[in-house]
Amino acid sequence: MNAQMKSNGLGLLEGGYTINCSLATCRNLLHPSSAVLAALGEHVKFETAVGANGVVWIRAASTTETLLVARAIEASQSMAPKLIKQFVRELVKAAEYAAE
Repeated sequence: MNAQMKSNGLGLLEGGYTINCSLATCRNLLHPSSAVLAALGEHVKFETAVGANGVVWIRAASTTETLLVARAIEASQSMAPKLIKQFVRELVKAAEYAAE
């Protein structure tokens, strides 16, 4: 809420899944050129809300896709940016294989 007691378009985050990340990871996720979010966006449609307190809210079309996004974000915390794209590609392949 702002000083006029209005939400300015922000509201309750319904559904989805939350994970805890380091503050450095949250700052990276908020950067327009986030490697992990860009790589995920090539394969999955999803929404995120990143808090300055280390909490990341994720919602995708299915539980499998939501958990895939969560896993990729969690793993990217300790991964070099140039490895993230390949990791996400392999993670998506594994999820598709498991769904068959």
